[in-house]
Amino acid sequence: EFERAGRIAPTDPQDDAADEVAMLVACTLGWDGLAVGGQPLAYSADACTRLYNDPRRAWVRDQVKAALDQRALFIAGSAAS
Repeated sequence: EFERAGRIAPTDPQDDAADEVAMLVACTLGWDGLAVGGQPLAYSADACTRLYNDPRRAWVRDQVKAALDQRALFIAGSAAS
């Protein structure tokens, strides 16, 4: 956008946060052993969205974001011949 218009339009922080949560939910395919309040939490897109939107669980969202930034976790290295 900067190259086209010479500026970057400001975005709404709430929209940015919602977009980030939607991306994290799309990247989360499931989980095992997760409990909230001592009760097992079964995976679903709705449960995932609630988890990532819970301010008390921001550390979970931060860990998932950090893991997604590590490309080596998702791209197999080339084998040396």
